[in-house]
Amino acid sequence: MAEYTQLPARDATVTGEIKRSNKFPNASHFLNWVNTDDQIVWNGLLPEAGKFAVDVFYVCGESSVGTELSLSFNGKTLKGRIPRANDSPIISTPEDRDPRKNSVEYDFVPMRLGEVEWQAGQGDLVLQATKMTGNEVMLFRQILLTRISE
Repeated sequence: MAEYTQLPARDATVTGEIKRSNKFPNASHFLNWVNTDDQIVWNGLLPEAGKFAVDVFYVCGESSVGTELSLSFNGKTLKGRIPRANDSPIISTPEDRDPRKNSVEYDFVPMRLGEVEWQAGQGDLVLQATKMTGNEVMLFRQILLTRISE
């Protein structure tokens, strides 16, 4: 089993008001996460049980600091909070000659949500905000799972 597993926005589905940054999923992110009922969902198979460190790559303003998140898989839930703002401006390059018509880029940084032990199995991995401190949870790019132990 791989030591690292990336779960990008392009491979997820969403519920509620969350929107994809572009109709083309490659290099996209999610925005308009404005409701605690909204979810980001990956359906997948975890072939081997293990303990994982979970990092969420995000952008958010100061008003979102303290927002509470949960990540659930097959009945086991990891909870954490947004610890600090990452108020990244839109990144453009000097080579841009026209305004971008596709997804814009930000400097998404990792936030350690915590560590969790999951059993092997098929199911939905669900990321959700359980308490919001501002008007929007975050701009979401991906989750990185790092296997700590078997």
